[in-house]
Amino acid sequence: MTLICLSNFSFAQASDFNFEKTACVEPLSAEYQLIYDSLLPKENWKKVKFTNDCVEMLYYIRNFEDEAKRNANINWDRGYVRSIKWIRWNLCKQTDLFAEEIKDEIESDLKRLRRFRKPYTENDIYVRLNRRVIEYYLNSFE
Repeated sequence: MTLICLSNFSFAQASDFNFEKTACVEPLSAEYQLIYDSLLPKENWKKVKFTNDCVEMLYYIRNFEDEAKRNANINWDRGYVRSIKWIRWNLCKQTDLFAEEIKDEIESDLKRLRRFRKPYTENDIYVRLNRRVIEYYLNSFE
């Protein structure tokens, strides 16, 4: 009986959210995917050690995607908002790596993810953000 109640409760919670669908963009290139996989392995990614800012940003982006797609942002809290602000600071404020239109795109994508009551379940924002973090990572070695 308890199991049924919990199941109905979580369904009721998830049904309050509106899912947004948009067209997806192409996935990461093979080179970028290799870098991504070396920084943030697919298995045990929740136990990864933050060896640099890029690993931490990729982790947060994957966590945003996982939370939106798997849980409808049911666990969203201030920590997610702080993570979004931190990624924005790293990619848009701290560096001059990106042109203004790319910074605007990053800020727009991160702003969209902050609308947690409408979980973003498509891949395009996550792919774009991951691509920018990898560009940031590659630039850090130049």
